Amino acid sequence: MDSIDLVTGDLVLTNDWCCTKSIDSTSLFNHVGESYQLIDPLSITGYWYNNPEFRYYHTSYEHFAGTDVADSAVGVNNRSNMILLTDSLMKYYVPGSYTTFGNDGKRFGQDVNLLPNQSVSDSVAQALSNLGHQLPIYLDLDFSKE
Repeated sequence: MDSIDLVTGDLVLTNDWCCTKSIDSTSLFNHVGESYQLIDPLSITGYWYNNPEFRYYHTSYEHFAGTDVADSAVGVNNRSNMILLTDSLMKYYVPGSYTTFGNDGKRFGQDVNLLPNQSVSDSVAQALSNLGHQLPIYLDLDFSKE
């Protein structure tokens, strides 16, 4: 393995601890003797679980199928889905492109399909709600910056 440039997924983290520590690849990637510093392109620090200050960055929500939004316990409340980059890939990151699809910053404590959702259409908001409790995330990389 030459390099690890990107780690993404539901990392089930509630704060910025992951982004201040070097990750030992012997346990995470099973590649003996190497470690990688993973960088959060958003560079946000703090405790984001159930914290409205981070509402624009939340990627997951607690949703109970078949219940009214008013009966949902928490709604959009955590940033568990993340994209982390190594320094070698970070130079290609397009600032401001990191996006939580379906989160317009007004979803805190509410279901993603509570209308109006200003980041996606009504039908897409409903589809995201039907999908489960994770919102897709993406970012842009510009490899012409070489």
